Amino acid sequence: MAMLLLPDIFQRTWGMTPEPFWPTATAAVHARHPAFTFMAEVYWDLEWTLQQQCFAYCYEQAALRPPAGRS
Repeated sequence: MAMLLLPDIFQRTWGMTPEPFWPTATAAVHARHPAFTFMAEVYWDLEWTLQQQCFAYCYEQAALRPPAGRS
């Protein structure tokens, strides 16, 4: 649920606006481990937003569930 650290989501949840976390964090990890791949579970249609912040893969779990009545 990486989207919880996005500044606008954090502000709506906690009433505080932090500095952007993911661009700094992903850059620091890639500096030491260039081949590291970031993947995140995301809600609220924020997959594209996190992909713009160096997440290679984002998914919403609900999209992976089979339709009702199917297993």
